Amino acid sequence: MTGTLAIWHEPIEEQSVRRGNLAPGEVAADCPTIELHINLWRDSGLHADFVDVGIKIKKGPRLKRLLLFVPAQLQTDQLLDLSSVLKHGTSLNAVFNDLVEITDRSEQYFDTRLGRAVTRIHSIDLEKDITLEPVEIDVLEIGTVISFNREFCDRFQGEHDHYIRFRIYLTAASRHLFSSEIIPNEWFLLPSFQNTELTEFRLNERRTIPPSLIKWFENGPINISTVHYFLIRDLRHELMMQHRDFRKIRVLEPSLWRHYLRGRPPETKFDLEPYPGFGDNGFVIYHWKESGKVENGKLAERLEDFNAFAKFRMYRPNLVTYAYMVTIIGAVGSAFYTLAVEMWRWAYPGLFGTQDPSSPSGLTNSIIILASLIVFFVALWALLTNIKVAFRRLRAPRDTFFRGSKSKVN
Repeated sequence: MTGTLAIWHEPIEEQSVRRGNLAPGEVAADCPTIELHINLWRDSGLHADFVDVGIKIKKGPRLKRLLLFVPAQLQTDQLLDLSSVLKHGTSLNAVFNDLVEITDRSEQYFDTRLGRAVTRIHSIDLEKDITLEPVEIDVLEIGTVISFNREFCDRFQGEHDHYIRFRIYLTAASRHLFSSEIIPNEWFLLPSFQNTELTEFRLNERRTIPPSLIKWFENGPINISTVHYFLIRDLRHELMMQHRDFRKIRVLEPSLWRHYLRGRPPETKFDLEPYPGFGDNGFVIYHWKESGKVENGKLAERLEDFNAFAKFRMYRPNLVTYAYMVTIIGAVGSAFYTLAVEMWRWAYPGLFGTQDPSSPSGLTNSIIILASLIVFFVALWALLTNIKVAFRRLRAPRDTFFRGSKSKVN
């Protein structure tokens, strides 16, 4: 990852907001306070390659627009509102890791109660409530500002907190937005190899915010009280290093998370089945938390930024490719040996008997055999690669990425 997520707001005209040059940790007066929940899912075994963003807006000053910068080019069909699946009891309890009660329902929201706290969860109409604004990061990359418009932000009123949650699907171009893989250069010559993955999440890191956004970002400070960062990994991924100790770790329950992963409440019998890949291995969720300073029930020091880093290792079997490479190396080596013998036989016939030196039939046959072997193994490699890709597509659930992202809010 080379960029950062950034979140800020546009104040309504009548607010007197102190703009820019805030002291580190200083609470911005007359600005909203939020709590962030980030779930990063990136696992081919789960067919999950997305990041979920939850934003809790605390009761307080109104805002004109809420803005989130993502350092990747996004389209509307890469976003999915998760409010409809949260109405399903198992998903709501899984996300908040507690028993949450739904107390009131409406077309655009529903109210929940956890203990004495009431939170209103809003539905997002991706066609009406948001706009996507492309931003140039550098000469080779485009980022996107997700803007929640004023009509939508006007709903954040009342004596309770407000909550929105949505998913960003990562495409082939953006799948390494939060992670990068290190694979040995000679992996194809090894019966198994160690795959290392570096996963990093950054929020409001000023040095990696595009210059064109810095002033806009500084003019709309937002008070971040807490960041909850959740990283979901297959148990086969061994955690080697982390930026600091995680707050909590737990195993994911397939029965609780299956609908949430699909991004919609159950609609057919197929939706009642386990999510593909979830039953094959155990999956764990690592939870990191960072909070600002609170005094007398009020935020006294806000979070300026947040950074989380983790390094994982996974051993991958590679016997098929290894056997293939050993076979092709042996076959090509044998062909080269035969070719060398035939060249010596043709050049120095006295060393190998009385063969006519003007007869190139043995040499020609050796060249043909060598060329045929090379063409055969290259074609076999291409065939196996295509079969592997097709097999992965067949295993993928029917509701991933674009098909899943078109689920509408009820």
